[in-house]
Amino acid sequence: MSTWGRKVKVGTLYGLVVLALVIVIGSLGLIFFDIIFNGIKSINATFLKGVIPILMNTLQLVFFSLLFSVPIALMAVLYLVEYAKSEGFVRIIRFASGILAGVPSIIYGLVGMGLFVRVMGFGLSLYAGSLTVALLILPMLIRMFEDAIKAVPSTYKSAALSLGASQLRALFTVVLPASRTSLLSAIMLALGRVVGETAALILTLGTANAVIKGIWDSGRTLSINMFVLAKESVSLSEAYASALVLLLAVFLINTLANLLTGGKEHA
Repeated sequence: MSTWGRKVKVGTLYGLVVLALVIVIGSLGLIFFDIIFNGIKSINATFLKGVIPILMNTLQLVFFSLLFSVPIALMAVLYLVEYAKSEGFVRIIRFASGILAGVPSIIYGLVGMGLFVRVMGFGLSLYAGSLTVALLILPMLIRMFEDAIKAVPSTYKSAALSLGASQLRALFTVVLPASRTSLLSAIMLALGRVVGETAALILTLGTANAVIKGIWDSGRTLSINMFVLAKESVSLSEAYASALVLLLAVFLINTLANLLTGGKEHA
């Protein structure tokens, strides 16, 4: 290939990359502008008085779903990466988690409604909703946690073992701290999945416009509130306002998480 032909090829690829970047950033910008422009008009004292309890419901759901899923995912990954001897078993788990990560959330909602709401008798409650969403994000967490831990150089663990640390101690004092930013990024992605979930929660948490005061209470999250307002044509502007509040809450949580980790990996 001539020098001129090579330059044309490189220039074309560069132009396509820039075009894709402009499309992505432009699309996101339009979405944010639409939400901010239509939502900010309905944010007032009356709206905030009604939406703050729903925001508290959302934060409770996030807390309990992560509480149920993160420890299980982390222990499962540590076993798969460090202790599992059968490569075939590990491949089966990875394949299964990949399949489950792609299952539509409504399927998890049906399973949660049948298992937690009816069979176990939890009813439409925060407990049933949290367990259902925990099952939903568990496969995703397992895959991302595994990638995060595998990204830590093996020399870190080898150095700890050579200094006399046990395998378990090396994992918890060296490997996990070294991968904490990647682990936290995975948790933030799972958090985004939780706060945006609607279908599974309608079947397990319910749509009651009430404040959740205990784990057995029913209520609605911001995403369910947006769905109800838009579906029943109660107030599309308030649905936009709820979306704006949700975006701000996620932004603040991500900013706080970034500040807590210093914004970088630590060995």
